[in-house]
Amino acid sequence: MTDSVLQTNSLRPIQLVPLPDCPLVSILMSNRNYSVYLSEAIESCLEQSYGRFELIISDDGSTDTSCQILKKYQALDRRIKVIYQTHGGQSLALNEAFRESVGEIICLLDADDIFLPDKIRRVINAFAVVTDSGFAVNRMFFVDRVRRRLGELPLLHRLPSGWQGPSLCLGAPQVLPGLPPCSGLSLRRSVAAAIFPLPSALKAYSDWLIQVLAPLVTLIAPIEYPLSEYRVHGANVGGVGRFTEDRLRNIVYYEKYIWGAWRRYLASPFSGLPSDFPLPSEMTPSLMDYAYARFRSDRNFKTAYHAIHPSYFQVLPRPHQWYWRASSLMPNWLFRRSFAFVYGQTPAKIVLGRILRGYRKALGCQQVQRMATQAQATQTVESHTCFRVLGVRVDAVRIPDVVERMQAWIRNRDGCHSIAATGMHGVVKAQHDPAFRDLLNSTDLVVPDGMPLVWFGRRHGHHLPRRVYGPDLLLAFCEKSASQGYRHFFYGGEPGVAEQLAESLKVRFPGLNVVGTYSPPFRPLSAKEDEAMVEMMGRVAPDVLWVGLGAPKQERWMHEHKDRLSARRLTCFREDGNKLPAGCANTVWNGPSVFCRSPAVCGGVISFTVHSSSPTWLLRACG
Repeated sequence: MTDSVLQTNSLRPIQLVPLPDCPLVSILMSNRNYSVYLSEAIESCLEQSYGRFELIISDDGSTDTSCQILKKYQALDRRIKVIYQTHGGQSLALNEAFRESVGEIICLLDADDIFLPDKIRRVINAFAVVTDSGFAVNRMFFVDRVRRRLGELPLLHRLPSGWQGPSLCLGAPQVLPGLPPCSGLSLRRSVAAAIFPLPSALKAYSDWLIQVLAPLVTLIAPIEYPLSEYRVHGANVGGVGRFTEDRLRNIVYYEKYIWGAWRRYLASPFSGLPSDFPLPSEMTPSLMDYAYARFRSDRNFKTAYHAIHPSYFQVLPRPHQWYWRASSLMPNWLFRRSFAFVYGQTPAKIVLGRILRGYRKALGCQQVQRMATQAQATQTVESHTCFRVLGVRVDAVRIPDVVERMQAWIRNRDGCHSIAATGMHGVVKAQHDPAFRDLLNSTDLVVPDGMPLVWFGRRHGHHLPRRVYGPDLLLAFCEKSASQGYRHFFYGGEPGVAEQLAESLKVRFPGLNVVGTYSPPFRPLSAKEDEAMVEMMGRVAPDVLWVGLGAPKQERWMHEHKDRLSARRLTCFREDGNKLPAGCANTVWNGPSVFCRSPAVCGGVISFTVHSSSPTWLLRACG
């Protein structure tokens, strides 16, 4: 078992292709005899703030009025597709819905649950920020049958995040603490394709299997905001406050199909495990087998307890391990009640969850206040405050602060300085590329060009009313420099692009002084060509050099050349797909839209990155 734990580094997340700008989202819903709640579930989809979706409802042989409701909505909105099948269980229904879907993102919704209006939009944003993630999970409101809010899910844990492969034990299937139920799960299509079809014999608890397999396939993108409602109404399969012998029997029965699907995925080439990896060959008695023995008052329950394979304990959080080890000493009545608290949604657990959330919020506020006090105590005129996000330094500055700093660098003529305007995309890329992270941290200013970083800054006590949006920074500086006579040079892009951008800015800002443009070939320059390029820029002596080579190539170019140029400022833009303001970009590009990436500024130079369908523009200012 130790070997299985140690070798989980062999697990590899699958590679994902970039999402399109406006991806199609497929909402998959299975329904059986939920006519009382079905209309509300469908309406919650139709009220989404993001409209490019399809709702595929697979009815599992309902005998109530569900079919009439489905026919009515299908006639009202062509985005709704309905599949009717004989009663075969939840997994078969979801398999049919997935087979019919075509969306790049899959959102799951139970027919008795609700999507809040921003659910789809926020899921798309989560995947756009964490581009390597194919599994998004969101918090959920816990509601009763008439949608009165009782609390939030998960009740006691935080949502898991990132790549969990190295932490997973491969001796038994594992559900990570904090994963929400079905209506809080969303998948990229390629991840769903690695999981579907679900075993047809798994007639219930289908989301349990998805919770087990998805973290083995891809990174997790957590959304720490309730985007769904989980309704408890007495007929739920999961999320109950009381367990019975029959319910435990069903759990034990379905657990073997989950184990089989888990074993098949790990044995497949998609997992990345070596072919000789020591996977268990057959399922051994599990914790649920033991719990079933306790619920049916089996006198030999201790025999069932000692037959449990150690791997089932090792995959549990530490408090759960303590509970199960103490459980063999409990009388049956106490075990049943405690089991409901640990694995159900009891009133006592809901109250405890509220207390813990309140404590965490109060603790967070105290930390923010402490950080703000420390920042105010240490801040001077010469040094601005900053904060760190996953090891990347971000400066708490606004656009006027950055423009003023750039002008000071040009006036002082004290060498080449750099500015990097980055968002979560750049922060995430820095996690996979330590050299890129070091490069970002070595720039003179790293400004928050993205609302997630603004929110981080506010949490650290900084007054950041909005992000330092790259195009706004570019336009603000050009407006200032037009009257100051600063000299601009544009370097990068396809032939003609730099010239068009320069002409567009000169039209918008009369008096803007552009001293040169150059589009290098799409290959590494030879040493002779590189030297000639440096000499050319030295002859025209720009104050601002704008470089567009694509990230992270442009940042590395800037870092390698800043000591060889008489530049004052460099700025790079983050890769987030935001369009350059109309009137600047659209006059330059006769066709494709222009997209901005994050900025970076170097010693008297400002670099901006602008994206079209091909190159990334790094606008780098020299002085």
